[in-house]
Amino acid sequence: MNNAELQEQNTNPKQLTTLIEQHKLLQIISSISRKLLAIRSNDNFGRVVQDCLSLLGESMSKNRIYIWKCRVDSDGRDYCLKLYRWSSENNCANDGAPNKLFYDEFPAFRAIANGDKCLNRLSRDFAASERAILERQGTKAILIAPIAISGKLWGFINVDNGEAEQLFSSVEESMLMLSGSLLANAIENMETDAALREAEERTQL
Repeated sequence: MNNAELQEQNTNPKQLTTLIEQHKLLQIISSISRKLLAIRSNDNFGRVVQDCLSLLGESMSKNRIYIWKCRVDSDGRDYCLKLYRWSSENNCANDGAPNKLFYDEFPAFRAIANGDKCLNRLSRDFAASERAILERQGTKAILIAPIAISGKLWGFINVDNGEAEQLFSSVEESMLMLSGSLLANAIENMETDAALREAEERTQL
């Protein structure tokens, strides 16, 4: 069913908007799933992930998306390493986002680390230290979703709104959480396959 058919069947504007958003969510999740399932080698894995992030970002009409993986440094400090990013601009190399963020630098990660809820907040409502990081990127609102694999926190995915101080919808929250789970599982599988191949190559030497 397309948007025109939905409009014909529903006259309540609020209900219609919700149904259209839900329909879009299903389409995006389906498209991302197909792209990830179609991967035939790790050689083009990064490009496929970028295509998925582009699809997600453009569907939400937002500026930037980041995928972070949880790590622990040699001193036992928790931090997030940036694995992938997408930007609506042609070049996001100098977008102001650090390559890694320690939890004590950005406590918002810790606040949602053990839950299944998104953090949906305007930049001006963050603590001063966090707000400074967001302002360097021109972020006016941010949506962060935790990603768990096998019940254990794997990382986070976030989307930035650099155009307006506007919170994200509940459908956008669901879209980000579902997409993040699909992408993280694909990344983890790719890294596992690469490690196995490397181990096999070493044994053959």
